[in-house]
Amino acid sequence: MMSATAWALPGLQQATVAVVVGVQQTLDAARAAGLTAADRSADLVVGAFDRNGKTIASTLQTLTNLPSARGGVVSYDVAANLPLKPGRYEIRAAVDDRQAGAVGSVYGYVEVPDYRATPVLLSGIVIDASPRRTPAIGSLPPDVVPFVPTTMRTFSPSDRVIAFARDQQGLVHSLVPGYLDARIVNDADREVFHHEERLLPDAFGANRATNLTLEVPVSSLGPGQYLLTIETRHGNDRASREVWFSVR
Repeated sequence: MMSATAWALPGLQQATVAVVVGVQQTLDAARAAGLTAADRSADLVVGAFDRNGKTIASTLQTLTNLPSARGGVVSYDVAANLPLKPGRYEIRAAVDDRQAGAVGSVYGYVEVPDYRATPVLLSGIVIDASPRRTPAIGSLPPDVVPFVPTTMRTFSPSDRVIAFARDQQGLVHSLVPGYLDARIVNDADREVFHHEERLLPDAFGANRATNLTLEVPVSSLGPGQYLLTIETRHGNDRASREVWFSVR
């Protein structure tokens, strides 16, 4: 599992794409025998490719002190970030745990918008959940995302689940007020949650952006699948993002 989300950098000419890879592996008992958490390491490679398959940006990390196995399974989230200019990219990630004899890969796509020329932009929605059941390895720039998002999308009613996104206005006009509209519908397409609030220009910082934080009311939703939609509107311009999640 992987999430890749673009976040504008100061000046609005480039972005950091925050990539979080969810790793889950079953340890081979014979190969893992005698290995402690301190003995084990894995390599994470993350790359961004253009439509011709050319590498535009990449990063390599060696992950050490991996979490201990629970029931023979190791699970964790690992974060990386790639600086990218506006455009559409394929993101590929691979984890190689040589000591345990495990290799895995995942890929997806991300669109880095032209922040300067687009009136209203909304980042992808990332999720923070506590207690955290999958430990996080690595970090992201705190001015980009103040936590390592979880790749989990199934939660318990007792969890505290926070949805985080960033609303941004480009340079095509002066800052204008707007609205945040957040809705949750269940798998029968029935609305079960609605929240709206005013977004004032003085909430937007030097990068013409404001952070949006929403507590997802998992304790009152009941078991099932849900779709969270966040939309922002500024005058006639709007942007929206969605994320699926489940409650046990």
